[in-house]
Amino acid sequence: MAYAISGRCGSIVISLSNSSLGAFNRCRRYWKYRYLDKWEPEQESADLKYGTAFHAAMAAYWTGERNTEELVRIAFKEKHPQWMEETLRIMIKTYVVRWEDQDIGFTPLLVEDKQRIDVDGVTVTVVFDALVRSSEGKILLIEHKTTRSGDISTGGAWYLRKLTDTQTKIYAFAAAKLGFPVDAVVYDVIRRPTFKRKDNEEEVTNKPDAFLQRHVMKYSSDTLDSCIKDVKAAHKLMLYCEQTGTFDRNGDSCQAFNRECEYYQECWGKE
Repeated sequence: MAYAISGRCGSIVISLSNSSLGAFNRCRRYWKYRYLDKWEPEQESADLKYGTAFHAAMAAYWTGERNTEELVRIAFKEKHPQWMEETLRIMIKTYVVRWEDQDIGFTPLLVEDKQRIDVDGVTVTVVFDALVRSSEGKILLIEHKTTRSGDISTGGAWYLRKLTDTQTKIYAFAAAKLGFPVDAVVYDVIRRPTFKRKDNEEEVTNKPDAFLQRHVMKYSSDTLDSCIKDVKAAHKLMLYCEQTGTFDRNGDSCQAFNRECEYYQECWGKE
């Protein structure tokens, strides 16, 4: 989930989250509209709804629930489109079959747990998906990642992007501050099927590796320290932009993710 770093500039509190940091680096103006002006999109994206529902089921999974129907019920707490409910049902069932035996020896330490720590005067808020201890005594940081990417294998494009991930480095740093030095980070990747065939469930259950992967990452203390420096530097830039009213536009990002930015008309419509 997201982490946040808050600092005060005048009467404004700047919050830095995984998504807001990406937005800030992509386009300062987009960041202003979304995170300072709090202009929410009119509709929540299907990807976000899917990820939220799956995370709810996983929170129950890591606290000991292994009954697939109960996990599905938790994911369906809110009404979703039929295609999404069908997909969630199949993926939750497959997830339990794929990982249950391996996860039996894990003891949960923190699950969907929100913590606040201080980093050199900056308040850092983190929400752990799951922090667990293995039967060998190793502390593992579990981070669920739902994606539509077609290739989630080790060495694939999605995996390579995760090598530069900031979020889990912040989490590992925070966990150590809380007395849980992380031995490894586990990217628990859940690929959302497109289901172009009729035998939807068979497609997933026959090839679970194409839809469920776990990538193990280990971070040195130098890597974590460098990440903290980057995050603090970004935070200072955010404070500067708010204080000076400097929010430059990045036209190259207006059509990012194969769709027009939701703030395009506000940003460019009068020109």
